[in-house]
Amino acid sequence: MARRPRKAEDLRYGERKVPRQFSLTPFVDNLIETTSLSLGISRSEVIEQAFRSGAINLVEDPSAAKKRS
Repeated sequence: MARRPRKAEDLRYGERKVPRQFSLTPFVDNLIETTSLSLGISRSEVIEQAFRSGAINLVEDPSAAKKRS
């Protein structure tokens, strides 16, 4: 498996990234880690690309999303 870089390119989107700290469930943390390793990008870049691409659909009621699955 490829090693991901320690830090994403600073100005890739024309702005500097700001440090943030937040908590995730082990399930989501593992998804982000696995994706970052397979794509060879940082975990923060996985999140950045997911939001910028529209791949993440947010719902007000998470239980509603489970019912549709």
